[in-house]
Amino acid sequence: MQWNADGIASLAANAKVANAVGILAFNEPDISSQANMTPEDAASYYLQYISPLSAQGFKLATPAVTNGGPPTGLAWLDAFLAACTGCAYDYIALHWYGGWIDDFTEFIESAKKYNKPIHLTEFGLSWDAQAQASDYEEFLPLALSYLDSEPAVAKYAFFGAFHSGTGKDMIAANGTLTALGQIYIS
Repeated sequence: MQWNADGIASLAANAKVANAVGILAFNEPDISSQANMTPEDAASYYLQYISPLSAQGFKLATPAVTNGGPPTGLAWLDAFLAACTGCAYDYIALHWYGGWIDDFTEFIESAKKYNKPIHLTEFGLSWDAQAQASDYEEFLPLALSYLDSEPAVAKYAFFGAFHSGTGKDMIAANGTLTALGQIYIS
């Protein structure tokens, strides 16, 4: 992933050295605590440095936007795509942190308007600090069932495959899978 514009001139060389097959563009450029880019700036960098990689055989994903309301989220992505005339991209990259399954499915459904496969590269509950393992153990099967049955979703990854001491952990402090981790891999 090209997290933001820092070091972007080295992206092609770094991708080749890493034997990458795909490029994920900017990480949550629609929010200030992450890549923090305007759609126009992101489009300019994407057009110059990322889009040409398509001709070299790389599969390209759009910047990974959040599910925030306008001007973030899909509104930001709409502005990016409008500014990125002629940009090549194979996938729509998304992140979702929300309340429950209805919010989740509504967001994915709204992203289908782009008519491209969706890569949901992060998802989880927005109330991470308060959510208990039981909340995740109830939510995750619903989300996985939806994702596995939704043809528009090509790839997905739950954000929690680590030990943090919170309910979203898929790995316990001793390195074994938690009940949530077992749900995810089943």
